[in-house]
This record gives sequence, structure tokens and C-alpha cells, in this order.
Amino acid sequence: MFIASNPERNLLSLVNSRKDYEHSKEVNDLENLMISEIKTAIPNIENLILAKHRHLENFLPDLDLGIYDKKTNTALLCELKWFTAADSTKEVYAREDEITHGCNQMESIMSYAMCNKKSFIKKVFDLDEDDVELFCCVIAKHNIRTKNNHVPVINLKTLIDLFSSQSIINIFHIIRNREFETHSPTGISFTHKTVKYGDYIFKIPAICFE
Repeated sequence: MFIASNPERNLLSLVNSRKDYEHSKEVNDLENLMISEIKTAIPNIENLILAKHRHLENFLPDLDLGIYDKKTNTALLCELKWFTAADSTKEVYAREDEITHGCNQMESIMSYAMCNKKSFIKKVFDLDEDDVELFCCVIAKHNIRTKNNHVPVINLKTLIDLFSSQSIINIFHIIRNREFETHSPTGISFTHKTVKYGDYIFKIPAICFE
């Protein structure tokens, strides 16, 4: 029981639940670690402009990370989400809420950016451009399901793997088209398994293989 209690992991979960100034500082530090990992993974960084923690308008959330490619005049706008992997049903739903919140933040930023592109690009990348092609995503330390159908969510490891095998513009398009997602294999269907326990009947989601 002592080994299974995993006190270090439980402490991290507790830190994730805090909402005070110290928690915000911890989140910024952890997101900076994610940015460092991303920056290290990019093989040809001299052709890029990286902008981090850019404050936008007061009614908008800050932009965690922007990656501008000079060669193709394209930019990827990223919301970063660092949290420990979910270890219970409660944590799964909590992480889903965090991811969904990040997607909503990116939708707000993208809406503003598309309507005020020149001033947005100037504020984020310090460039006088107004025809930049914009993409967006949420980068999660540990990806989890989300109900948002408009903003791609990619985990950090998958993104780093893409940098080792793809060009920047290909990565942008892969993210936009969600080509990085793992699809369900053919020949399966989703159903429910009925289990009776005492006076209760439970319907448990299950995967059925043909």
C-alpha cells in the first residue's frame, strides 16, 4: 500500500489543482520547459521566429507560443498545457476540461488574429506583414480527449517526433488536418458490455473485434 500510494505523483496532482499566484508561476515555469524541449527539437531554428508568452488585448488570454516560418510566411499559434497524466476518472474529466478550455482560448485568439492580422503579427512577431497564413493548436504534455472539433490537440512527444522527420510547413499542415491522430483500426465497433453486480446493472463501454 505504501508503494502504491505514490506520494510524489499525488503531490503533483495536488499542485495541479491549485489556482493561486504560486500555481500560476509553477505553470509558467513548466510551460517554459515545454518550450525549451520544442526549441531543442527544431533542427533549423534560424529560419524561424519564436515568440513566447505574448500579452494580447486585455479581453484575450496570453499567447503561450508562436512559431513563424520566414521561408513560407506561415505561423503556428500554440496554447500549452502541462499536467501529469490522468490516473483516475476524476482526473480524466479534469484534464478534459483543461484541454477544452485551452481550445476555447485558441479559438478566441484566432478569431481576433484573423480580423486584426497586421497588428496581431506586429505585436506577436514584430513583423510588418498582413498576409501571413495562420494555424493553431493546443500542445499538451499528456494528450487526452476533447469535445472541441475545431482546434487540433497534439501531445508534446508527437510534435517533437514530427520535427525530427518533417519540414516546418509539413508539420503545420499535418497539425491543421489532424493527420497525426491515431485512427481506430478497421473491423471494430463500439458497444457496451452489460454487467450485473448485486442489485445493480452496469453498461460498460467496450470495443468489439470482428
